[in-house]
Amino acid sequence: MNRLSKGAACAVAGMLALAASACTASNANDAHASAGPFKIALSMSYSGNDWQTTAANLIKAEAATGDYAKIVKLRVDVAGTSIPNQIQTINNEVAAGMNAIIVYPLSPTALNPAIQAACGKGVTVFAYDSYVTAPCAYNVRDNVIDMGYQGMSWLAKKMLASHKTQLGLITGVAGTTANTDYLTGVDKALKQNPGISIVATAPGLWDPAVIKTAFSAMYAAHPNLGGVWGTFACAAVHQVLSAQGKPDIPCAGGDTNAERLLMLPKTEGGQGLDNISVSAPPYNGELAFMLAVKVLQGKKVAKDTVLPTDVVTQANLKQGTNPAEGANVFPSGSVSPGFSDSFWNPLVEQGLAAAKTGRSEKVSNAKPCGAVKGCLTFSKLTTNLPTF
Repeated sequence: MNRLSKGAACAVAGMLALAASACTASNANDAHASAGPFKIALSMSYSGNDWQTTAANLIKAEAATGDYAKIVKLRVDVAGTSIPNQIQTINNEVAAGMNAIIVYPLSPTALNPAIQAACGKGVTVFAYDSYVTAPCAYNVRDNVIDMGYQGMSWLAKKMLASHKTQLGLITGVAGTTANTDYLTGVDKALKQNPGISIVATAPGLWDPAVIKTAFSAMYAAHPNLGGVWGTFACAAVHQVLSAQGKPDIPCAGGDTNAERLLMLPKTEGGQGLDNISVSAPPYNGELAFMLAVKVLQGKKVAKDTVLPTDVVTQANLKQGTNPAEGANVFPSGSVSPGFSDSFWNPLVEQGLAAAKTGRSEKVSNAKPCGAVKGCLTFSKLTTNLPTF
């Protein structure tokens, strides 16, 4: 599943993070424009899971599209789950003469010395999805607090309307930045909707098997639950209730295809579940790549780009194959159950075939952040993000 590996990566960060070091060197590429060709490294940590595979495929597809194919030579490295290995990988990429590095960081701080050294040698460094605190780096990431807030706000209103106030929480990996930010958003929504009581909390680790076991125990102890919040939890919640012959409970979950298929009407092959699906978009790496090329070309780019939250309910659910035409859930069997349906946004260009294969499939012309609702830019890393 997508957040499983992302969450595990953050867990490593929480255990092994080093003190942040200052990154004061200016990026030589900011001041020295070039027409290319550019050598860019995709510096991955995890690989082989739905989310990371999709993110990498989108970057590869964009690098093979149009003018990018003419001016960019893309290199892909996989460091694995070791922070020392990721630091060494970055050092190797710098030594190999990369002009830019697009990195999925295992830690917000532990990579800073390597990033500082890269910046000092004129290498542009972009972090995607998870962020780094080195001031010389660029970040392209999610507003995770807003994601937690959006899902819980919808669920709270639905629970209060039905006079069912017992809430179950399925959390992610304890201590990770993502889990903390999700719960910060949940807490804010609950404070705005008083009357709901959290009667049970269980770690789901963003793993469907763990979530299923956790919810089974939770439901056995609290059969009067009026709602469940848990990123990527809704498919497992439905499975448990269905197996017991129990009615479904309103659920706020993530953006996997399995979750969204359940929300489709039965006439379209779904179960008609009135849930909410909130994004964890894998296109952030694709956007980081596009922005990195702009920097290498001498163009001004924000240091911190925060992506809009993609919120899907039955009201805007649309099955199809082209996201640029509004499709946000894909036919059963066309993608894996854990596939992240939020892989496209007007900020980027690649379609479903690109997300699945890594081959170019341009379905739109990318719009700038200022033209896309909910996209935010800042001159430096910003942790006090708004909710909408």
